[in-house]
Amino acid sequence: MAADALTGADLQSFRTGAQLVAAVCNVGLNLLLIPLFGIMGAVIATVVSEALLAGLFRAYISFKRAPERSAQ
Repeated sequence: MAADALTGADLQSFRTGAQLVAAVCNVGLNLLLIPLFGIMGAVIATVVSEALLAGLFRAYISFKRAPERSAQ
């Protein structure tokens, strides 16, 4: 839902950049963890990358909303 909110707010460039960061993180973690842990390494890499992406979306949305909340 956060990704759709960013797109709807005409922030597609941020969404794309955040997804690129998460994808690079996923590939790097896969290269590191799969040789050590096999399929569980891939699971860990995916969960960490998705959590990073969700955190980036949440932080950006919270940051953009902060001035509106303080003005009320």
